[in-house]
Amino acid sequence: MKIVGAQVLGPDFQFHNYTVEIQEDTITALNEAASQENSCDVVSYSGLKLIPGLIDTHMHGFYGKDCETNDPEDLAVISYRLAKEGVTGYAATLSTAPNERALAGIRSCRLAAEKDEGSQLLAIHMEGPFMNPLKKGAMNAANMQLPSTELLDEYLAEGGEW
Repeated sequence: MKIVGAQVLGPDFQFHNYTVEIQEDTITALNEAASQENSCDVVSYSGLKLIPGLIDTHMHGFYGKDCETNDPEDLAVISYRLAKEGVTGYAATLSTAPNERALAGIRSCRLAAEKDEGSQLLAIHMEGPFMNPLKKGAMNAANMQLPSTELLDEYLAEGGEW
């Protein structure tokens, strides 16, 4: 498939009149715009701008749902709604929380990532619990603790290999 007519944000962060070539679900080429072809494999986006999908690297939640959830369906809603806004990937951010809540959040993220629907859950950004209480900012110091390889191993095991 080819997309023609749109102003495409190029690698130089400038808009260009490119033809975008796509094979299956992958952009395979950006070419200087060619003549408008008449084919069922050509889609015209004349007058529109086309940009790559956005990546949100630090997000606690969206659309009334929290990333720190024990329900993977909340993350499915987040993924669906983010995709509708042009975000193609995100890192779910989990704040400093009691261990049980942190493990539930990690589990939900793993289960949601395995579904691979909507915006892709790329990573988990954990803001704790291994933090200095003197540098806690808005975090609850009661949920902070000294570093523990045992707890870290438990978090990593719960996250799996995704």
